[in-house]
Amino acid sequence: MKHQNQNINVIQSARKLITGASIIFVSLIISNLVLFCFRLFVARSLTLSEYGMFFGILSVLFFLYAPTDPGLSSGAIKYISEFAAKHQTRRIREVITFVFIVRFVLLVVATSLVVFFAPRAFGWPFMLTIILTTTMLVDLLHVFAGTVCQGFQDMRASALISICRSFSLLILVVLFFRTLNKELNSLALSYLGSSIFAGILGVHFVAKRVGLRLSLPASALAKKVLIFSLAAWVGGFGGLILSHIDTAMLNFLRPSADVGLYQIARPVFNVLGFLGLSLNVVMFPLASELWAKKQKFELGILIHNLLKVSFAIVVPLVFLIWSFSDSVIQILYGSAYLGGTKVLQVLSLGVLFYIPYMYILSLLGGIGKPHLSSLVIMSSSVLNLCGDLLLIPPYGATGAAIVTSSTYFFGFVTGLILALRHIKISIPALSIFKSLIGGVLITFFALYLKQILNFSLWPKIGAILSSSLFLYFAWEILVRVLTIREIKKWIRIIFPRNEK
Repeated sequence: MKHQNQNINVIQSARKLITGASIIFVSLIISNLVLFCFRLFVARSLTLSEYGMFFGILSVLFFLYAPTDPGLSSGAIKYISEFAAKHQTRRIREVITFVFIVRFVLLVVATSLVVFFAPRAFGWPFMLTIILTTTMLVDLLHVFAGTVCQGFQDMRASALISICRSFSLLILVVLFFRTLNKELNSLALSYLGSSIFAGILGVHFVAKRVGLRLSLPASALAKKVLIFSLAAWVGGFGGLILSHIDTAMLNFLRPSADVGLYQIARPVFNVLGFLGLSLNVVMFPLASELWAKKQKFELGILIHNLLKVSFAIVVPLVFLIWSFSDSVIQILYGSAYLGGTKVLQVLSLGVLFYIPYMYILSLLGGIGKPHLSSLVIMSSSVLNLCGDLLLIPPYGATGAAIVTSSTYFFGFVTGLILALRHIKISIPALSIFKSLIGGVLITFFALYLKQILNFSLWPKIGAILSSSLFLYFAWEILVRVLTIREIKKWIRIIFPRNEK
């Protein structure tokens, strides 16, 4: 009976993970496509100096406002998930009230300082500063609402808030530029308007869950949330360093052309990494829920299956990107940027470890060990910095890519070792090895077809991709990484039948 209940719990958890990650993945794709169109429209409407000035100010503002969330979003997700699993609605309200008030006070302080000092110190236009800082204040509504929805594992609501923010931003900037004028204030008003719209939608979703009544927490709970949040914030700060250190070091140690080569490859890495980000968003509250219910066995089985399946899915994408890296760069940027081919090849290999690195970190945070997650991130950041100092001077952008990929491998392995101290996880090492062998096989196959086929570019890519993927999944079934029975089981998990 116990074994049957564990199987049911594993299936339910897997269904939550797959469904939630799929929703977040699709929303990331849609939101980023809309934001790309937004950037394109704005770039064509403003002068180069105006465009650079506005987004330069916005970047500085994001940096200045970073201390206003000292890990509190992570703390909110953690404890909302935990109390939701125990059906403790009052404590959920207390967490929401406490985190919202603290964040609002910090935002008001930051806004007052920026409005007073920034126009004088940086020469920013005063009205533009007022509009953008007001936007940062209003942003709290939809950002925090998305956090609450993630805590409740309501990924549909979280995704809808993000998508609506992106669409409203694009619609408003077109409307304001056509009816008002093509000035920076109009662009800033577009950000403010989209924040208000997304904020109203976010408040609606929160009200449906817990109402809008405030409940101040006891000091013990507030202290608990703060301790967790600060530990998570250290990791978040390390993650910020990890995301930007390569570009900064390239800018310092090499000519600007090397920065350009790295930056054209990095967006492709980011798109491939959307799967990791999607799993990261869902894994955190799900791990918190299972940990609160003391379902360690189910959590271990979930991670085992996730390691096995995520490698099986990501390996062909990574190896095919590696094979077609020159074509990818030529299609996206043109032949002038083909010097970034090796950079893209190395970074694509790093995706293999970036994706499990992301959800292992979420696992550590979800089981109440944010200090271990922070330890992994900070040690990875130090390794990245040392590696950049060694490899960027002689190898430039390619050296930075090698360091980045190696860092994520280190972070994944270190995080997994730390997780094993608290959860029994059976590592599917043989399955991962077989998937990697399959990736190598289709790489040779794709390179061979690339040489012998005389089709034009798109038919050639289509033929090679389809035949390579067929060969890869045939290999996976042949060596029993994936069996027909397992595939049917995953189909039933993703698309459950309604039982009468």
